[in-house]
Amino acid sequence: MTALGSLSADSRDELRAMDRMLERTSGFALAFVIMNHRTLRDALIDKYVIDRGGKILLVELDVVTGESIVRQMERCLDSADVDLPLAMFVRGLENVLELAGMPLQYLEDLNYSRSYCGQRFPFPLVFWTPRYAIYDFMQRAPDLWSCRSDVYDVEGDLDDIRRTVSDLRSSVDELLNSPKRVGEARTLGSLLRALHEELSTENQRFPDREYECNELRAEIEEQLADLAGYTGKLDEREQHLLRTFEITSMRKDLKGDAHRAQKLGQITCQMGRYVDARNHYQHALQWYL
Repeated sequence: MTALGSLSADSRDELRAMDRMLERTSGFALAFVIMNHRTLRDALIDKYVIDRGGKILLVELDVVTGESIVRQMERCLDSADVDLPLAMFVRGLENVLELAGMPLQYLEDLNYSRSYCGQRFPFPLVFWTPRYAIYDFMQRAPDLWSCRSDVYDVEGDLDDIRRTVSDLRSSVDELLNSPKRVGEARTLGSLLRALHEELSTENQRFPDREYECNELRAEIEEQLADLAGYTGKLDEREQHLLRTFEITSMRKDLKGDAHRAQKLGQITCQMGRYVDARNHYQHALQWYL
């Protein structure tokens, strides 16, 4: 995991702003930390809990229990060793948004509990969540969203992005072997696009690491191509692979280019573009032969 000091100045400023909110707030408040990297998220949360001497409660949302978000937070509060916590951190919101592509009622139920939350939790509630989950929260819990105090946007560094992209590769590969999980494909795609945006920021901070950034961009584009193919969007899949070609051509990855050319041949053949398919297969054969 990256050292916390390697975060950008903007991200450190966001965390300091959250510190001030925790120190100055007496009573209910609703806040969100946008965090696309689980390992960095967990490290930051652990640091906050330790530094505050256990006065911050932590809830890991779980769909298996079948309990509502409010009930899971209540259970955490009732079992706590402190009478009045400094705050409650909630992670795992992304886990209760969709299951096998079917919307769940967790956010709608939470939205109806706006007034109750203000009475039951007289301290800040801070949700740590990927960016895509924020958009879902805004749409499906608009009343509760409207009473938020702030949103803190914390981006990881290049090492965090690399680790998250690697983890997503495993998730995408698993998904490709499982039918009818379109909702999960959309979620993974949203997270990959958010990582692509973070890469642009990192490239500006460290222009001398452009080669590493391009390697990650190529991997993100290839994963997005796989997800587009999974959902039957052949045109989109082709565009992602072509962008991968543009990136990898700068580093002369001949074996990788051959593999992607073979994929493009399969796609264009499925689309009935047989001349293009032949050209892509010939490109791939140049390396294999």
